[in-house]
Amino acid sequence: MDPRGKGAFLTGGAQGLGRGIVEELLSFGAKVLFCDVDVERGRATESELQTQYGADVVFFHPADVSDDEQHKGLYTGAHLWF
Repeated sequence: MDPRGKGAFLTGGAQGLGRGIVEELLSFGAKVLFCDVDVERGRATESELQTQYGADVVFFHPADVSDDEQHKGLYTGAHLWF
């Protein structure tokens, strides 16, 4: 699958393996929306990656995916962003 020009949504993308996946997708030309419960780390990651890849291809949204309402809201927001 070629991710160029496609959108990806990732949970837990602020650090560790999740961040690595976000960066890999961006390096292949995908747009990435990621969420994380750690708002401070998520905002920092978003800023770093926007500087590297561009503000229009990576976006962070704070969310706890164990909360049903927050989880559902992410999919609505992702649909609008992509």
